[in-house]
Amino acid sequence: MKKITAFVLAMVSALSLCSCGNDETGDGGSKKRSSAPSYELNDDDELIQETKETAAEIPTMEPVTDEPTTVEPETAAVVTEPDTAEPVTSGQKGKYSDAIRSGEFRLDGVEYKLPADYAEFSANGWELEEVIHTEDEMVDAGDMKYIYMTKGKNKVAVMLTNNGESQVPMKDCKVTNLTVKGNEIEDKDILKIGDVSVADIGSAAMIEAFGDPDYESKEKDYEFYSYRSDSIGQTVYISIWKDYTSVEIANYGLY
Repeated sequence: MKKITAFVLAMVSALSLCSCGNDETGDGGSKKRSSAPSYELNDDDELIQETKETAAEIPTMEPVTDEPTTVEPETAAVVTEPDTAEPVTSGQKGKYSDAIRSGEFRLDGVEYKLPADYAEFSANGWELEEVIHTEDEMVDAGDMKYIYMTKGKNKVAVMLTNNGESQVPMKDCKVTNLTVKGNEIEDKDILKIGDVSVADIGSAAMIEAFGDPDYESKEKDYEFYSYRSDSIGQTVYISIWKDYTSVEIANYGLY
């Protein structure tokens, strides 16, 4: 009896499929098919409906990759210390060499190194002795002017040089020679090379402080010594007379 019932149900299902196949076609002319349920017999010959898992019911697995996770290394910021070293320049305090061949000297406590701008001396209180010359007097290219500069009761002789290619006023020239005479200064320590001043310079004291000179000459009335630095073209001349001592610092590298 069960088998007859299953057969009848199967026939009914087939007839339903045939009727559905005769449905009207859509606008595109294609036939519309309905999905009829399918049946199967169980162990007791009972007709049951098949169940199918839908795609939504099938769990999906995330792909597994073996690629390692990369971590960007931390980079430490590079800190550069500013360069605070200052070059040795004329008129700058705190940077001074005691060596006589360095060409550096102190005039009234201020440090210089030739050639130096005339304006440096003027800014430090030295004034042109306006007997013959003025600061605005023009100097030809390659020419030199020998002048005196004063500060209080002290006086120094200065050689101004125009090493340019056109005329310039004296105030724009370079000081290439400076001479201090013991009989023209009130302050005997106004010029110092290292720790030796004009008042201290004598044959024994000078050689003890500076070493042997490059050239020396001794006459009846005076002694003459020179210390030359070929690397910077600068020479220090020391003349010791009976009445006074003269110290000249010159840079002949511009001539």
